[in-house]
Amino acid sequence: MEYQALEWIGWATSGARWTEAQILELIRCAISGACWTKTQMLEWVGCVLGVIGAGVLALNLRISGWGFVAFLFSNAVWIWFGLETGSNGLVTMQCFMTVTSMVGIWRWRHGLTLKGVVS
Repeated sequence: MEYQALEWIGWATSGARWTEAQILELIRCAISGACWTKTQMLEWVGCVLGVIGAGVLALNLRISGWGFVAFLFSNAVWIWFGLETGSNGLVTMQCFMTVTSMVGIWRWRHGLTLKGVVS
């Protein structure tokens, strides 16, 4: 029995008890990706990468530049998602955000900072 991800979430939050077979099916489904549609997978991958990018940048550590790399991959996934769903505004925004991610990576790789600007 194959379930869509939203059906699992709805069922899980209903307070019903999980059977062992349902737990094993959920694990198999999550690992194989069979319970996600293509657009659902793109949406959640883009979301997770964006959250990781924001979190890494917010830490403001030596590795924080990797946040721009996560953002770059997030931008690519969101563009793909937008093209799949016909979301032209999202595609346009993510194209511009891709440029900002590339600028951030370039600045990070060349050691450019805002010294003297931020106190």
